[in-house]
Amino acid sequence: MRGTLVRVVVAVVTVFGVVGVVSTPAHADPPCRTEGHAYMIYQGRVYFSGYEGRREFGVPHVSIPSGAAVEFGGNGILPGSGMSFDTEGLINDRDLVGPARGNCVVNQQRFFANFPPGEYVLFATYDVPGRSDPVEDDPVASITIT
Repeated sequence: MRGTLVRVVVAVVTVFGVVGVVSTPAHADPPCRTEGHAYMIYQGRVYFSGYEGRREFGVPHVSIPSGAAVEFGGNGILPGSGMSFDTEGLINDRDLVGPARGNCVVNQQRFFANFPPGEYVLFATYDVPGRSDPVEDDPVASITIT
């Protein structure tokens, strides 16, 4: 009887193990804890307009003196991919941050807002898991440089 029970347990474990392997595709994107979004930090406050270009929070506005330190980063970004930011031609799609780590996080990097005084919109472009096309020109923040 004991030998039969052991064989049944081994058979059940083997079947469930095979089902688990078959149900998980080898090319599956890693899960991200949040939807994709780019953000800017200035004086400890985070600015972003929403997730994956939807702008559900509206585009926030901030005033920054020229030369001030800001940080750019992102969450929910496709691992291994970077992010580009643009402020109406002043940064011009330079990859400033990245790549995203396996946890879908692009650690923020410091940048100095050495722009002439004026009104700008900070846009970001990035890739997210499960989406074939990038999120392009996602408005992160409206910025007044003083």
